[in-house]
Amino acid sequence: GPMSPGASSTMRGDASPRAKSPREAFKKMLKKNFGSILAGWTRHLDVSEQWRVPRGVFVQKARDIGVPGNLKELFDKFAQTGKEFITLKDLDPEVHQALEDFQTLAKEKCGSFAKMWLKLDIGARGFVTQEEFVEGLTGLGYQGDAAQLFRFLRPEKDRHLLCLEDLGHHGAQEMREIRAQTSTFKFRASSPKSKASQRLGNAGEEAFQIEGSEDDAGEGERA
Repeated sequence: GPMSPGASSTMRGDASPRAKSPREAFKKMLKKNFGSILAGWTRHLDVSEQWRVPRGVFVQKARDIGVPGNLKELFDKFAQTGKEFITLKDLDPEVHQALEDFQTLAKEKCGSFAKMWLKLDIGARGFVTQEEFVEGLTGLGYQGDAAQLFRFLRPEKDRHLLCLEDLGHHGAQEMREIRAQTSTFKFRASSPKSKASQRLGNAGEEAFQIEGSEDDAGEGERA
């Protein structure tokens, strides 16, 4: 079975140049099952959206996707000494850093993921292509590799589109709030114009203004 000595020794076979380290093998299984490390983190490991996964949860979730070997040892390979939980940074520092830079940009330039989304999704279709994502982020001054960030965020390896809820927990949370406030969000500024003329026109900008003014009005009413 999965706990046989053969299985655990293959996981520990760091000495062999061909063998992947247990950490790399686990990350590969996350990608295989969920399309990306981040999707594996948000959809499988950190479903409670705490940004941390306790030891027991990690062991159970790793077992659920058929990770072989000693899972407590595997947890220790990711966790910092003495910690009883792991974070996305422990799991993959590169993905964590890219997401953190992205979150900072969204807040500083646009105020929120949702408002940044309106600038990226020019046609208000509810999704963006990789080309639009890269172009939009570069325009907003993203310093990292926007194409790589797109690959980190997408939940399926072969998917060429992103939705707001693919942008980690914050994106999912804001999309839930937007849907609760208005059902017309996605289609507010859509028009049958070609993509090129949509870019030249300011359909996206109008949507951004409308969304912004509604937010302000809503805040006034709540105050």
